[in-house]
Amino acid sequence: MSYYGLPLSCTTAAAVTTCVSEPANFVVGQAVSLSPIVSGIVSSYTISPALPSTLGLTLDSSTGVLSGTPTKLASPVTYTITAANAGGTAKTTLRLGVLVAPETPATITYGSQIKYTFAVGQSVLLSPTVNPGDVTGLSFAIKPALPAGLSIDALTGTISGAATRAILPSASTYTITAQNAGGSASVEIDLLFVALPSALSAARLSSGAYEISFQGTPGADYDVQATTDFSSWTTLGTVTADSAGVCSLVDTSAIRYADRFYRARVSNQ
Repeated sequence: MSYYGLPLSCTTAAAVTTCVSEPANFVVGQAVSLSPIVSGIVSSYTISPALPSTLGLTLDSSTGVLSGTPTKLASPVTYTITAANAGGTAKTTLRLGVLVAPETPATITYGSQIKYTFAVGQSVLLSPTVNPGDVTGLSFAIKPALPAGLSIDALTGTISGAATRAILPSASTYTITAQNAGGSASVEIDLLFVALPSALSAARLSSGAYEISFQGTPGADYDVQATTDFSSWTTLGTVTADSAGVCSLVDTSAIRYADRFYRARVSNQ
């Protein structure tokens, strides 16, 4: 009999095989589950000496699974686990201890920014940097939930996917928390998902200037650009969509050109 996941050295005497493991150094707050590898049908499992409550582990007498979550540091102790049935017993010896406490995450950052703007349908890939960098047993959570099409990896904290709908700026702040048994750290970032500009039009005014209008996400910023040859574009300004999503900008410099072409783009792209 042996336990999966632990290095063992085994000797056989008569019908009983005894395996001695290297010390298993568990981590405070990190779940443990060790399953026995046996041949034949086992009626019951016992352990000696009894597992102390401070170790945070229990032995299932029916399955032989060692499981639990250590809560305190503990020096390695040798335990003998016996598997028995009507035909006899098999034993294995394990050295179990809790020697490592995880570091507490201090800070989380997602690149050099705290505000990101993406167009609906645009691929997103944001990975965090956690300080200190060698923290153990981290899990990540985000509030509120990300919009449809996006997800956060609970183990790595990476945000990925592509939003399927626009999010108003008033609802774009997210709190991301990294946590382990040592503690937690949080960061707030703004993730704005805006619709691409649509229904763009340019109307000539009596002054000779052009008024450019288009539809966007209410509260979102858009850059209006102009060109005469399609090879180089000049940004005329940034406009914020009103509560109905309407954007407009007057190009007073258009009177100097015979032909003038326009486009609108999501700002900060």
